[in-house]
Amino acid sequence: MFLFFPKSNTSWIGYDFNYSLEDLYLSGITRITDSINGRISILKNIRSSKIKTDKIIPNSFLSFLTFSINDSEKFIFNLKDYLKYNDLSTQNLNFNSLNIIDEISFVEDQEKFLILNLINKEQIDSYFSLEKFDDTYNISKIVIDEDLKILFKNIDNEIFGEYAVLIGDQLIISKSVSQLKKIINSLNINDNLGSNNEYINFKEQKSDSHSFLWVGNNKSINSNLIDNDVYPFRSFSGRVNGDVALLEFNYSKANTTDSNQDVYTEFFVTFDKEIISDPIWLKNHLNNDFDIAFQDSENYLNYLSNKGALNWKKKLPGKIIGDIKQVDIYKNGRQQMVFRTAKNLYLLDRNGNEVKQLSFPINSSLLNIPISIFDYEKNRNYRILITEDNRIKMYDSNGRIVNGFKPPIFDSNIINSPVHIRIGSKDYIVVQLENGNLKILDRRGRDRIIVDNKIKFSGNPIFSYLENFTTTDKLGNLINIDTNGNLIEENLNLSTENLIDVVDDNLVYLNENSLTIKGITVDLPFSKFSKPKIFINSKTMLVGITDINEEKIYLYKDNGELVKGFPIKGNSVIDIKDSDNDGKIEIISRLDNFSIVSYEINLSQN
Repeated sequence: MFLFFPKSNTSWIGYDFNYSLEDLYLSGITRITDSINGRISILKNIRSSKIKTDKIIPNSFLSFLTFSINDSEKFIFNLKDYLKYNDLSTQNLNFNSLNIIDEISFVEDQEKFLILNLINKEQIDSYFSLEKFDDTYNISKIVIDEDLKILFKNIDNEIFGEYAVLIGDQLIISKSVSQLKKIINSLNINDNLGSNNEYINFKEQKSDSHSFLWVGNNKSINSNLIDNDVYPFRSFSGRVNGDVALLEFNYSKANTTDSNQDVYTEFFVTFDKEIISDPIWLKNHLNNDFDIAFQDSENYLNYLSNKGALNWKKKLPGKIIGDIKQVDIYKNGRQQMVFRTAKNLYLLDRNGNEVKQLSFPINSSLLNIPISIFDYEKNRNYRILITEDNRIKMYDSNGRIVNGFKPPIFDSNIINSPVHIRIGSKDYIVVQLENGNLKILDRRGRDRIIVDNKIKFSGNPIFSYLENFTTTDKLGNLINIDTNGNLIEENLNLSTENLIDVVDDNLVYLNENSLTIKGITVDLPFSKFSKPKIFINSKTMLVGITDINEEKIYLYKDNGELVKGFPIKGNSVIDIKDSDNDGKIEIISRLDNFSIVSYEINLSQN
């Protein structure tokens, strides 16, 4: 909780305690003597300076300690004196690399890392051994000399680094690539202390310069003693003057006047393994919030809280095919996850444990179509459909084959997940075949509607739209089929690779760089885009779409107006929920191939 907190090993010889209803300050002095050689003694006779390295620290940090060493000769002398006092030999230590460093920060975030501010980065190769590791992020492998390791270990025994990145004049060192990628991404989306108005305001309440500065992030520490939104930080700092240190403890209110911004980053987290699925929100039945799930390149299913903390991960034998869906198998309000891989069906509880009745091997097929889940009467009597090339198997909630469902073996392979549509009082199961046939079945798998026309399916599924069965074809048409099997083509001049979505009789479609929302067309930049996705939030309709090439997320209202604050950075299909029930929606997306980001959107400002 108080990681890197600087202990002086001395007694305060004078202090002033100032407390109000909104702030708490404690200031005082302590004497640094030769007989009590605490860590603070390494800063003797070194003038204080303005802190620089805090600007690139991600907002998610737990705590950091920064100290100034603008006079390297004095600092090295003090450091050797401190080491001798603690029975460490300094005979073969020269600390030469400190000659180009004037500030060091020790940071606890997703992982611990170091920031070294360089006064002459052109000489970095003379003092550090760097070998290029990742060209995309300009990350290098680093070998830290034994002198610096001794310094770092005397601040924290776990501080060490294998990888480094140079950003401006600052060399950042970490034991993992994922932490460095997170720091780089925090700069790209301005999610760091240099762009944090609360932190800037908090820092302005303190002295302009410091010999050392420790800051704890109350939001990340999750202190229950205070309102973390009003009191986001605590700090302890000092200015060393000769053998006297002026100390200050600060627990004060921060200016939160900018909290009503349109879009801000709630959190993001970076991983070592590539993220291979679009992250989604999943209902947490314990608190009615929403958690996050995604799969990585080693086929681990990762399950995170809505603040980005990893709750668990489960190794799977293959890639998840299609979306993870949620069901309440036991009808008790507890949610489970159901999905398939090429060879297995899985039902997992909230803790990642397999529920045996619906976790079993299935036959792989040529196309491996995602599963379908039907709940005809909305009474949680689920039907789970698995396709095998040209046939369908239906299972009940106990994992048993539904004998009453006996569809034929089709004369062509199934190309999309079967869809359940209810029009009026009748249920329809709709199946698209590779040969262009559209099969519309009843609950028992018998033909309910005969469609004589063949369709050059574009790849879009079948939707229910204005009491019709709706999709598009490769010829640029919107296809509508009524309940008598009549097919009506509406030529929209769509491209072959058009993409559509329909929710509650609201239709949107993407045609090259044109997005049409309920008949209103919006021109997008020429690029590659994800499928448009409709979200209905408290009767408000939103449409999200992602520019994959430029890694930008667009969010539109149903009148075609871009939501304020957009586009924002992201590179996957988005998911939207009010994940923490605070009246503001959260967008979850990949930030890049190794990072998940959650943005909070204040629609009341739009």
